[in-house]
Amino acid sequence: MQIKDFAVEQWMNEWETKCTHNVAETCVYSLTLDQLFEHTNTDKKAWLDSLCSRRFTYGDIEGQPGFLERVARLYKTVEPGHIVPTHGATGANSLVISTLVEPGDHVVSVKPTYQQLYSIPEMCGAKVDILQLDRKNGYHVDVDALDALVTDDTKLICINNPDNPTGALLDTDTLKAIVEVARKHDAWLLCDEVYRLLTQTDEYSESVIDLYDKAIVTASMSKVWSFAGLRLGWAVTKSPELRRALLSHRDYNLISAGIFSESVAELILGNASVILERSRRIVRQNLAVLEKWVESEPH
Repeated sequence: MQIKDFAVEQWMNEWETKCTHNVAETCVYSLTLDQLFEHTNTDKKAWLDSLCSRRFTYGDIEGQPGFLERVARLYKTVEPGHIVPTHGATGANSLVISTLVEPGDHVVSVKPTYQQLYSIPEMCGAKVDILQLDRKNGYHVDVDALDALVTDDTKLICINNPDNPTGALLDTDTLKAIVEVARKHDAWLLCDEVYRLLTQTDEYSESVIDLYDKAIVTASMSKVWSFAGLRLGWAVTKSPELRRALLSHRDYNLISAGIFSESVAELILGNASVILERSRRIVRQNLAVLEKWVESEPH
């Protein structure tokens, strides 16, 4: 398979460990395990003793029950049996697209967005039509323009909410309108939600998995939850057939996500409100600093 260079990742790999000040960090300021224990009032010794007493087998191939239960709580209608653990959200996106898309399929993807959402379908041999997000429209999805691109032959629609890199957040009404486009043409709808819940206001951020039976969503422990080093993500689908296909494809390159990563993630998501409050506080303070600087600049 011919692949395209993953431009943003290669650029980050080149520069992020060499710069003096990194203002392009993609995750909320990362936590140490010690800080996690402190934030969650966890008995460090008891937690570590419990983990250290376990044999480090492959663990639960389809995911530790406690971890799956806590991921499910992030949504309204998701059950543990809808979730497939992956190697980060990158692993989730790659798994979903490479499982669904075959040569000759038609895919519609927004742009700008994370390159996986349009390059991987192309690499799978699909015809990819791009819905260019317009600055004049706040980089939001123009639903009429999307509807004009999607046909009865469209296999998959790829969106990103909040959008990476623009930060544009689609509201519930827009998400429902996008779902109606997908439903009309019986297309799968993949939404990369890796930044979901990291908002400037406290109201609930809707997920398309709760709105459409052929939705698939991806996310991870990296951006919002400050633990990119776990390299743990997930894909969610309510289709038993697709979940079975995802697990079958995953057998070839992952087997399981690992006891350590899922145990730490279970602790984090078991204290989701505490960690989320910290993350939102940081990004809101940083935005205020940025806006003050922008307003002071003549350019």
